[in-house]
Amino acid sequence: MKQILYIFFLILAFTIPSFAQNDWHTYPVRSIAELIEATSGEASQKSDIIISANPFPSKTKVTYIGKSRPIGKRTKDFIKLWTETRNVPASNADMLAEEFLFREQDKEYWIPVIKTLVPFFGKELKEGDEIVIYYFFLGGYDEAKLIQKDSSLSEKAKKEAASKATGKIEWIFAVEEFQKLTAKPQSNSGGSAYISQSLAAAVDKDLKVSGKKGEFLIDARQVKSKSKVIYTGEVREAGESKMRFLKAWTESQGHPLGILQLLKQEARFREGDKDYWLPIRQKIADDMATQLKKGDEVVIHTILAGGMPEGNSVEWVFIVGEFSK
Repeated sequence: MKQILYIFFLILAFTIPSFAQNDWHTYPVRSIAELIEATSGEASQKSDIIISANPFPSKTKVTYIGKSRPIGKRTKDFIKLWTETRNVPASNADMLAEEFLFREQDKEYWIPVIKTLVPFFGKELKEGDEIVIYYFFLGGYDEAKLIQKDSSLSEKAKKEAASKATGKIEWIFAVEEFQKLTAKPQSNSGGSAYISQSLAAAVDKDLKVSGKKGEFLIDARQVKSKSKVIYTGEVREAGESKMRFLKAWTESQGHPLGILQLLKQEARFREGDKDYWLPIRQKIADDMATQLKKGDEVVIHTILAGGMPEGNSVEWVFIVGEFSK
């Protein structure tokens, strides 16, 4: 099947996202409709498939409709093509298997959601809730044109499939995170909302043996916290044992192993009289270095991944996602 592929450029210096990258503080407010309008030029109308060369990480306010469904074959094929075209690990395509219905203004959109986030929609949201979604843009495809060029289909099958196609470009986005506008977390359930609490308070000191994965403890709660700490300005390469732990955690959560490449560094933070060396993405470390000075008080957003037993003690591992002064 011959396809017309259009690579859409708005910005030359683009970045390639990894699913669940956690740079939420850098995401600008940008509507879904705005991105679609910017892409819907003449060149895209002539194309079968449009690949966005810039993912345009964005956040926007939507209404949760409460409906979900598995992504269709053509969307699945498109996501696979997107990962290949953008040099993203192929395993990332498996992170998008289900899509949810959202309403922005007066228009509804079916949008794939990364699979590690899916359980929290059912736990924390009800139909009609207003939320902020953090998402990125993959591009789109013209289903009707793809059907007509699909040599695997008979003419009868093409007509049946074409009758169900919208005749418009199917624009594809992916939701990485969400936040309830009225979120008031009541427990350490590990949901999407971040709980304001100390790092020490997030730790489950009675973590059962069932949480053990090999030599490590994986905390099934995956508690998300907002904690006030002191920035020491110290950054180093994560050691071999810490990287082994992160690999075990990544596998247990179903994340692509490519995430490990983003967590090779750790930074030291002080809370009370205790110091924590915490895995941190290079970009977050760079932002801290330019925006903070040693001794500054800062709020870090973390996920408690688990712990590394050392004799009679445990080194608890929190993964830093974002920060605010």
